[in-house]
Amino acid sequence: MSRSSRHAGCTNADFAKEDSAAARFLKNFKWTTGQQKLVAKYVAADKMSPEKAAEKWVKGNESTWKAWLPKK
Repeated sequence: MSRSSRHAGCTNADFAKEDSAAARFLKNFKWTTGQQKLVAKYVAADKMSPEKAAEKWVKGNESTWKAWLPKK
C-alpha cells in the first residue's frame, strides 16, 4: 500500500473539523514570535540544551501553555 493511499480520505480539513483533544489543542495553540525568540536565546546565548530551554519556558509560562489544553 502506498503512503498516499493509506491516508486517502483523511485531510487536514477533516482533522480540523474533528472534536478530538488533539484537534482542540492545535486550535488553541498560539506561540508568539517573542516566546519563540526567548527559547532560542536560552539555547544560543545562554548555552542551554533545547530540553533545558523548553523546561525553563514551560515552568515560567504555565498560564500560556495551560490555555492550550482542551477543556474536558
